[in-house]
Amino acid sequence: LPEWWGSLDSGIETRSLRFSEDGGNSIQEQTLPGPLTEAGAMLSDVAGVMDYAGLKSTGLAVGQRILLKPDAQPQDRFAIAVWTGDDSAQVGFLPSNVSEQVMAVSMRERVGFGGFVAQEVRDAQSGERRDVTIIIGPGVVWAEPVSEGS
Repeated sequence: LPEWWGSLDSGIETRSLRFSEDGGNSIQEQTLPGPLTEAGAMLSDVAGVMDYAGLKSTGLAVGQRILLKPDAQPQDRFAIAVWTGDDSAQVGFLPSNVSEQVMAVSMRERVGFGGFVAQEVRDAQSGERRDVTIIIGPGVVWAEPVSEGS
């Protein structure tokens, strides 16, 4: 379930996924539940988010799918671009250390990676996104909303 963390006094608001009722795992602590890490999922910040229009996309919110695509004009041969789930706007890039891991697993196991937005950080006054953290993993990875009664 997405939750808001931080106060308006700090000038920053953070919306993150919560993995359990007791708050045992949280994006804030940069930890994932064991079954996700055992399946190869990992957390990653998105690099360069302030430089791309995708950060402003309304389709980019906690729980929304993201796409990972090789960069069309790579400065780095392992560069992987992060796009909104509807493929309409680039959000940024995976950091080089993460993209190297993704490429190695993808080539070795012949599997693609998928993911979704796990956390977004916004300016409390303007509401503009400042940072995005994603969960990525081999195969198809997605989040399904859970109702309050579940």
